[in-house]
Amino acid sequence: MTERGEFMKGKEVIRLVPEEEGDEGAVGGTIGRPKVITAKTGPHKLLMEDAGGRGVYGIELRDIQGIQVDMPMGTKMVLKNVTVARGILLLTPANTLVLGGKVEALNQQYLANRKQVLNAALEKLRSQS
Repeated sequence: MTERGEFMKGKEVIRLVPEEEGDEGAVGGTIGRPKVITAKTGPHKLLMEDAGGRGVYGIELRDIQGIQVDMPMGTKMVLKNVTVARGILLLTPANTLVLGGKVEALNQQYLANRKQVLNAALEKLRSQS
């Protein structure tokens, strides 16, 4: 969406039209485009993995500072006294602390391949119908 100059405001898609050359105040050639969209779109479902490679899903029950859609792969988190319901971790600000950081190899691979993976999945769905 960002490549096309679009962003979400609630359920509404906002498209920004590039201004003519020479306009000042443009970010990426588009007037008014926010640098970072800070609106929360949670709750978020996270796939988390410990150092041993065991994976588990967690769901954000209330907004947690640092959890957002554009978090880098490999973000470090500290979890204490987390409730587990049907194999899902129930995350709240009281039991979750986001430290930040990223695993550079995972993040670069994800960013480089995400559009190709999504396009391949879309083509597969189109061929089935």
